[in-house]
This record gives sequence, C-alpha cells and structure tokens, in this order.
Amino acid sequence: MKPFDFKCPSCERKHIIQIYSGGMSDADSMRCTNCDATVIFDLYDVALGGKKKLVCECGGKLSRIAPLRCPKCNNIVDISAIKKQINWWGSKEGSPGVIMGKQLDQKKYLDY
Repeated sequence: MKPFDFKCPSCERKHIIQIYSGGMSDADSMRCTNCDATVIFDLYDVALGGKKKLVCECGGKLSRIAPLRCPKCNNIVDISAIKKQINWWGSKEGSPGVIMGKQLDQKKYLDY
C-alpha cells in the first residue's frame, strides 16, 4: 500500500489515504455504509470457508460499493477528487483501492 496526503473537499481536513491493488494478492475490500471504516479480506481465507460478517462495528453495513467517507465530517468523498489531488489514474471509477479512515481487522469479520 502506498500512502498519500489528501484534503477533504467538504471540510478541508488533511488525511493520509492508502492506495492498494488487489491484483495478484487475491485481496478484496468492503467499506461501511455509515462511517469511514474499510476491511480488506484475503480471498484465500474466504475460500477456506470463512464467511464475511457484513455489519461494521458502528452498526452500518459493509459493502463492496459503499462510497468513501471523510473520517472527520463523514461526507462522501468522490474517487475523482482523490484522483485529481494525488494525480492518480489507477482503478476505474467506483472500484475498491483506496483506504481513507480506519481499517478494520479482517479476523473480526470472518467466521469459520
């Protein structure tokens, strides 16, 4: 993962975001629909029988298509704003690949 500085367009607070690629690592991510949390799953663990718990510690749902949220103001942050600020042309619009805010421990979100 590679860290970048990012300033929220809504509240102008600076954050460190991380860009990652699931590519050859067989990783997938889900974000919370209510807060800034992200959990990255190792698909190998899921294939071994681990079932994903789809509820965040805040009570929100974990989803592959949940938008990024600012950790300070909780407003939705569009991926295009991130791409523009860090001059990044990586994954296509809406796809996972950015961690902004807290990263949840995957072990708490897999049932075996």
